[in-house]
Amino acid sequence: MTLLETSLEVRPAIPTRQAHPCGGAKRTLTSGAPGLTLRFTERAQSLLENRRASKGQNTSMNSKALILIVGTLAPAYTTAAPEAAKYIVAGRSADRSPLPFSEGVLVGNTLYVAGHIGIDPKTDQAAKDPEVEAKLVMDAVQRTVHSAGLTMDDLVSVTVYCTDLDRYDAFNKTYESYFHGRYPTRAFIGVARLLRGAHFEVQGIAVKLPVGTRAH
Repeated sequence: MTLLETSLEVRPAIPTRQAHPCGGAKRTLTSGAPGLTLRFTERAQSLLENRRASKGQNTSMNSKALILIVGTLAPAYTTAAPEAAKYIVAGRSADRSPLPFSEGVLVGNTLYVAGHIGIDPKTDQAAKDPEVEAKLVMDAVQRTVHSAGLTMDDLVSVTVYCTDLDRYDAFNKTYESYFHGRYPTRAFIGVARLLRGAHFEVQGIAVKLPVGTRAH
């Protein structure tokens, strides 16, 4: 394919530069007399113009593709507003001064359950019968869990403080009845004393899982 053509012209050797319709300049090399002029043929000019047009189109397409990618990825980096914590506070008798704690705090899908003791509502002290006390403390924990919209099976960790480790078996007999076959992790810790003459104090953490994701 011929891209250059030559012609003889009798004129002084003058270098020239002409405006090109697609931008830039059309270069013409002119030698001395007899003038020898080298020019691009029409075919060469057409190829150059097509190449420039194609290059401009590719740049435009790349820009559009980049905008599309950024628009697609943008939602992944959007930070959701944090949910406000929900505080669970049990009703207390009028003759008792307000206490500086909550029975539970729900943050997102996680419930933090404070230490509960088995208080006899008639005496405002812990029940003396260990089995009755175990039921009262577990009922108290269950009320807090239910108040947050969770169930006892949502508990994932439990800590039990006990002033008399000989009551371990009696407590377990009551404790296991609040679950349905799968139990949370647990620590059973001996301590010297608990408030209000209690033998047991129970605290825990519960996590609300989406429906259908809990193993059975």
